[in-house]
Amino acid sequence: MRSFRLLLLHSLSFVILLSDFVHAQTLIDALDGYPALSEFKSLLERNPNLVPLLTTEDISNSSSPNRLTVLVPSNTAFAAYRDMHDPDIAGLPSTELQAVLQYHILTTDTPAIDLVTASPQRRVIPTELRQEQYNNRTGGAELEKSSSGAGSGDGQVVIFNTMEENENDRKRQITGKLEVLSGLYKSVNLTILDGVWARGLFQMVDGFLTLPETCTSTMKTQSLTSLDRALVRANLGSTLDHLPNVTCIGPTNEAFEEAGGPDETASAEELTDALTFHTLTEPVYTNFLRDGQIFTTVSNDTVRVTVNDTGIYFNDAKLVKRNVI
Repeated sequence: MRSFRLLLLHSLSFVILLSDFVHAQTLIDALDGYPALSEFKSLLERNPNLVPLLTTEDISNSSSPNRLTVLVPSNTAFAAYRDMHDPDIAGLPSTELQAVLQYHILTTDTPAIDLVTASPQRRVIPTELRQEQYNNRTGGAELEKSSSGAGSGDGQVVIFNTMEENENDRKRQITGKLEVLSGLYKSVNLTILDGVWARGLFQMVDGFLTLPETCTSTMKTQSLTSLDRALVRANLGSTLDHLPNVTCIGPTNEAFEEAGGPDETASAEELTDALTFHTLTEPVYTNFLRDGQIFTTVSNDTVRVTVNDTGIYFNDAKLVKRNVI
């Protein structure tokens, strides 16, 4: 996200593989036992400036808010990145490389059983990525409740999507891959290792998480051309990009068309009224929504949430994609 989040439905699936615990004092030491993670280990060894992000302070108390889970990109992830980007991940500017690593560090230790059996609220997990460039929202009351400590929800989040619970399988058998949703609605698959190091755990992902971008950049990646046009005509793009702690309920191109094309025909004032009405004044994740909730908008109006068997609705508008970060 940055301050932008489209709320839409997404079908979920997952696969979980378990491995034995491997105890090690440092993350680099722990990675010795995982050949598929050797490139990440080499990246840390070649970039000592990254090591302070993963200190070896031994925190044995599992209730400590300082325990971490590192989502370690596999060698396959490195190869895929090389195929799509120039330079290689190791060639990124130091500050950007640090941000990438921070986005792969969850602010709690998250073993397999928690990912599989947790309530939906606990699958929105904050990370160590806190720079305003990538994260101009705070956790909010709901996320803080499900996080490990005060302020621990302030880092940018990732969202874990599991398969939908089968009516005949209330125990949620581990049969698929777990999906991790990051910036720009990009996802990677996670293979659970429950690898152990001094400050918590590490798991393996088959791609690099995508750093969030601004609201206007994000909506362009989602092909929301009508919404983008409306923001330009209302001169609200920059304002939305810098507005902290908001959630945008973004109408699709089809929604604009059904409304008679206001992105092309409405006045700037009318567009401002409509767009601010579609912007909630707090970070909202669909995982936390309850039927009957009411949210205030930037236009100082209210929007009511309906959650039923047919989906999630804001007033009468059905969500078709959710949690675009």
